[in-house]
This record gives sequence, C-alpha cells and structure tokens, in this order.
Amino acid sequence: MNFWSAPRLGHSGRCNPWSLTAVGEACFADSAEPKEPIIIVLLGVTGTGKSTFIKQVTGIDVPIGDNLESLTNQVNTYKATLFGKQVWFIDTPGFNDTNNVERSDTVVLEAVSKELLKQHQDGHGVNGVIYLHKITDDKMYGSNLQNLRMLQAVVGEKSLRNVTIATTKWDMVSLSEGENRETQLKEKYWGPLTVYGAKVARIRREDKNSYLDIVKDAMKNMGLTLEIVEEIGNGTPLENTKAGQILLESVKRLTEALRREMKDLADELKSTKEANQKDMKHLEDILGQQKQQLERQLTQAERDRELLRRNFDDLKRQLEERKQPPPQPQPQPQPPRPPPGPDRRAQFKVMENEATRLFVEGHMRSAHSLMSQALHHATTYFGANDPDTIRTRQNVTNISVYIGGSADRGG
Repeated sequence: MNFWSAPRLGHSGRCNPWSLTAVGEACFADSAEPKEPIIIVLLGVTGTGKSTFIKQVTGIDVPIGDNLESLTNQVNTYKATLFGKQVWFIDTPGFNDTNNVERSDTVVLEAVSKELLKQHQDGHGVNGVIYLHKITDDKMYGSNLQNLRMLQAVVGEKSLRNVTIATTKWDMVSLSEGENRETQLKEKYWGPLTVYGAKVARIRREDKNSYLDIVKDAMKNMGLTLEIVEEIGNGTPLENTKAGQILLESVKRLTEALRREMKDLADELKSTKEANQKDMKHLEDILGQQKQQLERQLTQAERDRELLRRNFDDLKRQLEERKQPPPQPQPQPQPPRPPPGPDRRAQFKVMENEATRLFVEGHMRSAHSLMSQALHHATTYFGANDPDTIRTRQNVTNISVYIGGSADRGG
C-alpha cells in the first residue's frame, strides 16, 4: 500500500436501521463484518468528560479526574467491542490546561500527532472525532477557544463531517438556559464547523443512550485522514502545520506578556527604594517570588517554541521506522521466444557452415568467433535444449580446445 494513499475503510457499509438488542450488541443490516477497527478520537478542554464518555460507553475502568484536574496526561487508546464491531477510543489530554504546568500544549500536540500518524500508518482512518464542551460554561474562555481552534487545525475542513460537538453537564443547568447557550455557541463559534458537516449533540449523564447514539453515528462514517497527518506526511515540519502555527502564535503572545510583566516588576522594585527598610524588604520578597515564577514561565514558553521545532525530527523518524519495506521485485517471466521459422534456421545454417569452412581452412580464431555468434543465435531463437544449439555449443568448445592445443604445440 502506498503510505499516503487513502486508508482502508473502517467498515464497508451502514446498518440501517440500527437494531439495539443489548448494551454492546447490535447488527449492521446491510454490511459485511469489517476487518479494520473503527477509530474514534476524543478532544476537548480538561474536565469536559472525555474519560467519562469512554467509561460510560465501554464499561472500561478509565481513571477520571474532577472538573479542574485532568488524569489524562498522555494519549491513551481503549479498545472495545460495540454493536458487534471493534471500536478504538483515543483519549487525549486537553490543550491550554492551566492546572497542569508540566504538560505544555506542544507536548500534547506531539503526542496526539504521533498517535494519529501511527493509526494512519497501520491503515486506519478516523471514523469519528468527538469534541466535548461543557454547557455550564457561560463564556468561551481562553481554554475553550484554544481547544476549538486546535480541533479545526488538527481535523481540517475535509474531515469536519466526521466531527460531533457533544455538550455535557446538562444536569447542572436548566433546559432553557442550556438551550440558549447552545444556540449562541452554534451561531457565534460552531458555525464554521457545522457548515462543513460537523454535528451537534447533547449528552446527559443519566441517559446512556445519549452516549451510544453518538458512537453509533460515528461508526457509520468512512474512515478519513485528518489534516495534520496529511501535513506531516507531505513533509511539513510540525511548527509549520496549521496546529503548530496556532501554538507558535500562543507562545509568542505569552512570551511578550511575560516580558511586559517582568519589566513592570523591575519598575516596581525600583520604586520601593523610597519606602522604609522594613516595607522594602517585604515588597522585595513578594516581587522576587513573582519574578521567579515569571522567569520559569518564560523559560517554559521559550522551551516550547524550540521543542515544537525539534519534534518534527522525531515524527520523521517514526515515519521511517514504521514504513513497511518495499516489496521485493518478483522475477519477470521471460517473453515467449519467437518461432524459429525457416529464415532463422537458415541464417543459423549459413553462420555454422561458414564457421566450419574457416576451421577447415585453418582460420581458427575467425572460425571460433563466427561459431560463437551462431551459438548465440541458436540459443536466442531455438532455446538452450534445441539440437542445433547443443551441437553448436560443443563445436565452440572443440574449437577452443583445438586453439589451446595448437598454442601448446607452437602451431
């Protein structure tokens, strides 16, 4: 398979209608059993319920954190059999997680890219991307905006039809309040996604079917290649992908903001010289701690920028290591020999007779040369086992022996 050719489909058809007989069991009415797993990727801000979604659907004991702290520190794949099909859920950490300073967006993007690249190299397209959003958020905070932008950049316009934006936490708001927010989100933020086919769904914690319906819908999709995988496969460095550019812009803005804060702190420290000694010492301690924190953040931001540029080398190595060796060329069958025909045989006889005449007249080397040409002619047109070929091969050998013997005798 050409590495960058379209991946094999997760399944060959759709079950219409779905016949749910029990949790984890269903039938495809008009499709054959797929050989490839169905791949579903979960994205979203920390605390939106990605791990809860997988646990509800599969029954797997996935570690779940609270609304503020994520327990998903790396990309994890959970495999289950649902509705008679193999379904793999890829659980990802959220971008712009302010509660986890050790896990930068650059680290998250690299981990997500590597997993998507691995699935593509194994021939698996992405059947569904489920982006989770808390309906309790009354505003689109920085984390929400950053994750939404990364969703669009990672997936790409061509694959947005496989995306479902699923809102969670409906049990924590009134129906009218939730519907008003949903309408605002559709109009102001999600329109660029839905215009390319992305769907919007609601998840209610107490209603397991609200989870399963989203999965069933994703299972009907054709497996697609996400944009970031295409970009990397075409040789685009991670920092130059659309997702990488978003992160670089964020790092640049953060770096500039931190430098401004550092300058303000320096000015404030300078102004404390006019205060009395006791107050000055207290202020210097506070401002010194703030300065150290800002310096750490600035160092991390600059490290992220460099890491984003270096990560492409790791992805390229992954490409090379996982590429299947090219198939060894099979020996090509020899084309059928043309029929000897009287003209080929006649040409051979002329060469053989002339070589014999030269031999009789004592022109040994000329006879050897012409007899060798006759042998080549016979082998080409009559085959190695033809009687004329066998006889001519023996004649060439005899002339060679005779020439060698004459040389030994000084003749």
